Amino acid sequence: MSKQKKSLYGYCAITADFLHIGHIRLFEACRLRCKRLIVGIMTDECVESYKGKKPVMDFVQRSQLVLSVKGIYKIFVQDSFEFPHHVLTLKDVYGDDFIIFDNEKHNRLNADVLIPYLEGISSTKLKAEYL
Repeated sequence: MSKQKKSLYGYCAITADFLHIGHIRLFEACRLRCKRLIVGIMTDECVESYKGKKPVMDFVQRSQLVLSVKGIYKIFVQDSFEFPHHVLTLKDVYGDDFIIFDNEKHNRLNADVLIPYLEGISSTKLKAEYL
């Protein structure tokens, strides 16, 4: 199998209410395909709109956790569930050197690569079980 060329930048979006193994596996899968992974962290308001309840940790705490993960280049503020305009604009500017990732469960419009969803692992499920 020939080695696939990595894109320069990759982008994925998460809530990261509890950073868990599903997030780490997503990051690992994305990093296999790009040199610099940018992670969109959904704002508190976006999480509440999408999930119907406020996140346990606020945006700053969730962002600090994600930034502490090895291989994360930077984070973006994401204020909608769908990929925001500024991310799509970067795709227009960088072309194949900017790849947008999503998981198979969400399958959002404009995703270039779908990463398999790790069934049974979710922040919502963890909150329901332990809080």
